[in-house]
Amino acid sequence: MLVTVILAVVGWVLAVFFGLKSVRKKKPVWAYQSTKIIGLGSDAPPELKLAFNGQPINEAYITRFIFYNRGTEAIRDDDVVERVAIYFKGATILRQPRILAKSKKAIRFSATKVAKAEGDAIGLDFLYLSHNDGAVVEVIHTLSDEISLIGTIVDVAKIGCIGEFVLPLGVLRSFRSLRFPKWSSDITPTPTTELETYTGADVEGRKFSIDYPEGWTSDDAERVAKQEYYKETRAAGYTVEGACLMFYRSPDKDAYLMVASVDSPLPVTVDRVLPSVRFSDMFSGYAEVARQILGDQKLRAMHWFTCSDGKAKQLVAVKVAPPQLWYVTCIAVQAAFDDYESTFDHILDSFSFLS
Repeated sequence: MLVTVILAVVGWVLAVFFGLKSVRKKKPVWAYQSTKIIGLGSDAPPELKLAFNGQPINEAYITRFIFYNRGTEAIRDDDVVERVAIYFKGATILRQPRILAKSKKAIRFSATKVAKAEGDAIGLDFLYLSHNDGAVVEVIHTLSDEISLIGTIVDVAKIGCIGEFVLPLGVLRSFRSLRFPKWSSDITPTPTTELETYTGADVEGRKFSIDYPEGWTSDDAERVAKQEYYKETRAAGYTVEGACLMFYRSPDKDAYLMVASVDSPLPVTVDRVLPSVRFSDMFSGYAEVARQILGDQKLRAMHWFTCSDGKAKQLVAVKVAPPQLWYVTCIAVQAAFDDYESTFDHILDSFSFLS
């Protein structure tokens, strides 16, 4: 009887020991989503060209992926036998990747572009990844035949892809806010910031709509102050008068959204608007990120620049008939720009003509 009890106790202890040992394991996983952001259709005229930072392209995609340790045992940098990398087969990565969020600074997570003959890649490095540590990375690239991950980590048979990753709209201020341990196979995190839609009109009654983050409020005094800037401005080779129609500020007052229009002289054509404005002389760090000409009727051009208010992304939108010329500007103080950039992208993409 005593022997039976001892064996039972020993068996229970061993079961617990090996059970706990089996639970503690490394489990790196990843997920991604790719979206086409601009491109030329098959019926596009040969005169129509696209460029990204001066590099000719036919189309551009934005891919956002998450890489993290779902396991309970930490993954350390010396566990990595072969560097972990996301490969974009047949594609060119158009700029260095951007880390949208990471679990904490201490993991020292970084992502860098690696040029390859068969297609560029994003190499991932970190000091360690404890349970649920990781990062969200954004990549802008040309068309890829396949997106895959390679890398070898000690005691990890395979780095699994767990489905499609949908980044929440709005400001991604916290990696933890993604609530990824609760994700199902279709991985849809809870949005961190909701957006509302604003509809307005210029002095000529030409209507527009745009999204803005919930909690941002109108600052009419600042809108009136900005009017001074638009009393006389250059557009399409003309000297014209404009108006600041909307000025919304973030709750922390570290970012704002401004919509302005200018009197649209006749004739206005899409090919004479941008060359007439020497943005590079007006702002430091200026770059035209992308330009999309939709036939001979519409143009959308995206700009980055730095000014006294901070770092900005600006959309210049032109419509020939009825003639319209709009400037949609999102600005954040330098230290907060990375936090807001994904929100700015959505705001600028949401702008539309209603008349």
